[in-house]
Amino acid sequence: MLPVVIPVWCWGESWSHAHHVHLLTALLGLHVIFSVNSLAHAGDRKPYDTTYTPVENTFLYMLLFGEGHHNYHHAFPSDYRNSEFGFNYFNYSTALIELFAKVGWAYDLRPASPDIIAKRAHRTGDGSRTCQ
Repeated sequence: MLPVVIPVWCWGESWSHAHHVHLLTALLGLHVIFSVNSLAHAGDRKPYDTTYTPVENTFLYMLLFGEGHHNYHHAFPSDYRNSEFGFNYFNYSTALIELFAKVGWAYDLRPASPDIIAKRAHRTGDGSRTCQ
């Protein structure tokens, strides 16, 4: 209710206009959020598991600061990171989770070991994994 009430009270917007602008903003925001998952299935690199439809999408990775590593996310669902590369590669989601762990808001983080990642990539990947 606040996104509708605040414009009405603070700068005299009409109830109808404030309500419709809020609905449009919510609709556009949800479409953008849901498009991320669709785009994460468009591409060609599957370095961890070729049997899954999600891919590693470099464009999405750069656009959304690390969220393009969808094949990794599905190959290692218990790993809190969204890629094996850590924060060095614009991975802000992982950095935020690690910050929360330091504060005490997140705990029992279980990253996949480099050995497990390498074995999985060798066994079921497409051979495009370059990180050792």
